[in-house]
Order: sequence, then C-alpha cells, then structure tokens
Amino acid sequence: AERGALLVLNEFVLSVANSTQSALGTLHSRQMDKVAALCTAAQRGGTPALHAAAYELFERGGLDADFVNWLALAIDAADAADGELPSQWQLVLRLIRQGTHAILQADYTQDIEVLRHVMSIPPAGRKDLLWTSLQEMNGESARHFEVTL
Repeated sequence: AERGALLVLNEFVLSVANSTQSALGTLHSRQMDKVAALCTAAQRGGTPALHAAAYELFERGGLDADFVNWLALAIDAADAADGELPSQWQLVLRLIRQGTHAILQADYTQDIEVLRHVMSIPPAGRKDLLWTSLQEMNGESARHFEVTL
C-alpha cells in the first residue's frame, strides 16, 4: 500500500513538473515574441517605430511584471553564458529593459504620488485616506493602484 501511494505521488509530481515546464516554455515563447516584435520595429523604422511598437505593446498589456521578470532572468542567463564582455543579445535585452522601465515608470508616477501623500500624514489617518483615494479612482485606475501596492 505504501509503495502504491508513493507511485501515485511520483506520478503526480512528474505531472506537475511537466505542466510547469510546458507553462514556462509558453511564457518564454510569448516573451521572445515581444522581443522579436520590438527588434523588427527598430530594424524597419528606427527609434520612432521602436517607440511606437513599445507603446502599443504597453497599451495591450504586454509590458507587464512577467515581461520585466523574464527580462531580468534572460539578462542574468546571458551574463552567465557570455562572460565579461556583453554580447549583442545582452545589449538588446538591456536596452529593452531600460525602455520598459521608462514606460512603466511613467505609468506608475500617479500611483507613487498618491502613496507619498498617504505616507505623509500621521499613521492614524492613512487607512482612511487610502480608502478614500481608491474610491475616487475609476475602476481601471483603482485596479492598477492595487497592483502597485
């Protein structure tokens, strides 16, 4: 009975590992598609086309935490593989990360200002002010603010 339970557990763990590997492969493919789209835009139309493609990707939700985290992992992996001198791939990833951070920073500026205001008042009133600020925001802005928190 114990051996049977261990076999079932082993099958479950292998299934989870396979599902995770598949999901990570899909995520990697999705992120690589974004990098390819940005590179293609830059090749075809230079900086203006790259900016337009990046903002379009941002508007569709493609410049998100998953992409930022994937960029960090991809840069770390490239750094480990390429040694001291950066490769073209590393430079491309770093440039995309820099642009992504600039776009996201502008998007979070309003949220940061609300947080600064909330933190500037005494602790006793912070919760009330935070809830009041959230209630005054439209639905999308409130969801974005909650994600920022």
